Amino acid sequence: MFDKYCTAFYLDKRSLALFRIFLAIAIISCAINYLTFGDAWLNPEGLLPPSLNLRSYNHWSVFDLFQSSLWNYGLFILTILISILMAFGIHSQLCVLLLLILTISIENRFTVSGGTVGLRLGLLWSLFIPLGEIKNPFSKPINVYENKVVSLPTFCFFAKISIFYWAAFFNKDFNEWGIDNTAVYYSLWWGGLATQLGEIIREYPTVTIWLTRITFFIEFAAPIFLISTYRNEILRLIMVFLLLGMHLGIELTMGLEEFPFANFAIALAFLPSSFWNWLNRKKRDDSIVDRPTFIFSKWHFIPVYLLICVTWKNLHNFNILPAVAEPFKSTLSYLRLEEKWSMFKGGGEYLTFWPVVIARNAEGTEFDAWKWYIDLDDNRVKKTMPEHVGNLTPDIRWEKFITNITLYRGLYLPYQDQFLEFLCKKLNGSEYGKVNTITEIRLGWGWREVKGINKFGPEGYGELKIKRCDIQPSTLDS
Repeated sequence: MFDKYCTAFYLDKRSLALFRIFLAIAIISCAINYLTFGDAWLNPEGLLPPSLNLRSYNHWSVFDLFQSSLWNYGLFILTILISILMAFGIHSQLCVLLLLILTISIENRFTVSGGTVGLRLGLLWSLFIPLGEIKNPFSKPINVYENKVVSLPTFCFFAKISIFYWAAFFNKDFNEWGIDNTAVYYSLWWGGLATQLGEIIREYPTVTIWLTRITFFIEFAAPIFLISTYRNEILRLIMVFLLLGMHLGIELTMGLEEFPFANFAIALAFLPSSFWNWLNRKKRDDSIVDRPTFIFSKWHFIPVYLLICVTWKNLHNFNILPAVAEPFKSTLSYLRLEEKWSMFKGGGEYLTFWPVVIARNAEGTEFDAWKWYIDLDDNRVKKTMPEHVGNLTPDIRWEKFITNITLYRGLYLPYQDQFLEFLCKKLNGSEYGKVNTITEIRLGWGWREVKGINKFGPEGYGELKIKRCDIQPSTLDS
């Protein structure tokens, strides 16, 4: 029986090498994306000054060690360099540890997306898995059966990913996902997430219905197929490619930055040995016992402990277990593992929105300061829905930030002032501002409710904050 389940829970070292490479690429992409924000987020005088940090319980971040934009830029460049080393399999486990520290620091310091969470999860749960034993997964091995490995961390890795997809499945609204099948349609109207391909697809409700059904099925079936002891190799291979296709579709239609790439990399870790045998045209030798190598170390109890902490906390959320003890709570907080299973449910949104930031100069002329900042050709004030809402939130982090300061403005209320102050400085420090001083700036947002799968509700406009621009230009770049 033990051998049977070891066979189901094994990971192939070549698959782990491929996972390592793609995870490194996803981290590099994330770091480069942050670097493009420039003074907006990396300058202490920008949008996210440390004084406004909203997390107080066990908060820590290496980005807070020095209040310097140069320090912040340097850490992201260091992240890229370490990721390159990890991709080539150079001191892989050390690189994973360093990148985990940097990724948690990013989560504690900056506005992050689910993709950043996915990167941290991939790093944490693979810290005790042999990622670097094979440098090049496409090189032909001497003995393909020596590549299978199973250990306590591989069990935990399977368990964590299974929980991820089952939590996403069981927390979903069954009417929208299982009966009406409108969830993908609604998601493509949420905020400015939809790409232009997503905008095209949402015009065909039949397509979104089938995409909803397929997504719902994959999230339920993924854990079953991955850990099945019956036909494990073929079922696992089928599910890996279904997961890859699902996350590729998410990337093409919703523009979620590194979120699909992080999950893409994690899915590759489960490629079965049969895939590599076929790729290398290696025929099975029945004289060799196809049994994975079981690895044991006292350090392997750490991921077991972490998995127990996460499971305990979430079972408490559902009133199944008592509250988490303080040592467990501190562990979860320090490692940013306090996520709720319900956070993965997705869908069910009925609203699309976009920022409208009205600037007025000394002569009374008004224009959209946000459109000016993201360098759109037409910066006229329009309170009606733009043709491509996604153009106003150029990436997922801006979309998340705008969402936080508008729809969830109770906790993020201080950032409204900071956002307008930042735009005031940018405008009055620019060539335009030197000629036409900006005297007032107003934060508003347009919205459109989606009433059904074929019909839209009325548009609206709301104003959140008015600020006088009596601030002199600072060290922010023009």
